[in-house]
Amino acid sequence: MQQAHKKPKCVESRILWVDEDSQELLNHSMALGYRGYPIVASDAYSMGLFLLERYEFDLIVVSQGGPSFEGRCVLERARQLAPHSQVLILANHADVGVYLKAMDLGTTDYLEKRPDPSALIPTIEKYLRPIDRPPSQYPSPYTELLSFRTDAHEPAARHRE
Repeated sequence: MQQAHKKPKCVESRILWVDEDSQELLNHSMALGYRGYPIVASDAYSMGLFLLERYEFDLIVVSQGGPSFEGRCVLERARQLAPHSQVLILANHADVGVYLKAMDLGTTDYLEKRPDPSALIPTIEKYLRPIDRPPSQYPSPYTELLSFRTDAHEPAARHRE
């Protein structure tokens, strides 16, 4: 018998997850989504930057990338656009040089990726804080994506009339 997961307190928190490994991205997105957390995911750093420019997020999780720290561009932009947001850097293998650079740039935490995506859930929940801010002036990525899908089907419906 499966144990029902309780609904997270911060269900309105907005999470952006950027990871160049699409399989890990899918696994983490599913693990968080299963627990009721809305997540916007991208497997490209450039798309992560686009999403940061357009939407407001409470938690930003970025893959380090390789030893040259490709995820740095997302961290730097997040610190400029959303200094209140928590930013976590995930690394396949911890690198002291990248760790120090990430901390200098203002990351909230630097963590090693784990094989089991659900192992990161307690850490993610630690950084999600209760929402006590007024509604965002930014559009919601979830509403916009849903309206985009709805709009995509409307012309076909109108055509039938």
